[in-house]
Amino acid sequence: MADYPYMPFWTDAYLGDTSHLRTIEHGAYMLLLIACWRTKDCALPNDDKLLARYAGIGDKQWQRMKPIILKFFEVDENTISQRRLTKERVAVEQRSNQARKAANAKWLKTKKTGDASASSGQCSNDAIHNHSHTHTHKEDIIGGGYAFEGETIKLKPADYRRWQKAYPAIPDLTAELTGLDAYYTQEGVKDWFVRTSGALTKKNAQYLAGKKTPAHKMTDAEYNARQNDLVTSNPMGGPQ
Repeated sequence: MADYPYMPFWTDAYLGDTSHLRTIEHGAYMLLLIACWRTKDCALPNDDKLLARYAGIGDKQWQRMKPIILKFFEVDENTISQRRLTKERVAVEQRSNQARKAANAKWLKTKKTGDASASSGQCSNDAIHNHSHTHTHKEDIIGGGYAFEGETIKLKPADYRRWQKAYPAIPDLTAELTGLDAYYTQEGVKDWFVRTSGALTKKNAQYLAGKKTPAHKMTDAEYNARQNDLVTSNPMGGPQ
């Protein structure tokens, strides 16, 4: 699996730059974009035989299409790359790193608070300790131990409440989690906690700015089209 399996794609700008392409040329171009995205450097070797294979066409077909397709790319002696696609990759990487750092910082803060509470609890009497333990147990057994339980995302009640407080502008947290869970399950995402935290941070800001309608009013297609937690603007139709 690629490091970033979700590739942003903006249909209006793409079609605006590629309306002159034939169907087979669209297919070859898209396959090359996807192949670029899946590489570490977001670039492909400048090798005609390899590029023909990545594009899913024969060598002779590639030679006929090459002058048209490579106009969308930056080409040097060793590699080809697409400027807009590279910008999107940088934005995705930056957003992912920021979300990871934020999640790690939150985890460390929670751990320190938990360690301090545990240490303080050792000095309390048994009655107080038993009461606290019973309360936590009752919360954890609700819904099989989770306040939200999807195929991929599974949140304990304490984490669910923490996110409700952290993202107060989101009108329906469960709806947002449901949409993210469906996408993560389809893509086989493992580090869902970090990604979800980053996605909700952005959604919360968008709701505050009045740029979002509640998730439960959106179709799945609309949700997925907007779900690029990570991108800047316009697509990768032409060199731009």
